[in-house]
Amino acid sequence: MVEFLAERGLVLSPEKTKITHIGDGFDFLGWNLRKYNGKLLIKPSKANIRAHLAKLRQVIKTNKAIKQVNLIGLLNPILRGWANYHSHVVVKKVFNQVDSEVWIMLWRWAMRRHPRKGTRWVKDRYLKSEDRAGGCSPPLKNPQTVR
Repeated sequence: MVEFLAERGLVLSPEKTKITHIGDGFDFLGWNLRKYNGKLLIKPSKANIRAHLAKLRQVIKTNKAIKQVNLIGLLNPILRGWANYHSHVVVKKVFNQVDSEVWIMLWRWAMRRHPRKGTRWVKDRYLKSEDRAGGCSPPLKNPQTVR
């Protein structure tokens, strides 16, 4: 390998180079590549997930008094870009985890804005359903029971 790169004028950096077994996996470009029971799975790396959540936390923390619409405008490009980058690898569990963490961050943001209001008031104020917002109502589970 060293000779192959030397012919092209390239050199491996010894402090950056790590030789590992594929069963142990390795991180590359924000992904973790590893073989599980003979099948190669590519997932977002734990460091990448932590960095993404830290960035979201920082955006929310620095915009404590901003309007909800403006906060959504700041968060959407970050969330959409990260999701698009990782959308073609194994991410279902990771997306659920990130979704849960973001929901908790936003709930704390909303509760902090109204320390003297109850949770139901905050929920009604910030977590409007599509039905109340003037959109389509969600499909009913059992339409025969509703009259």
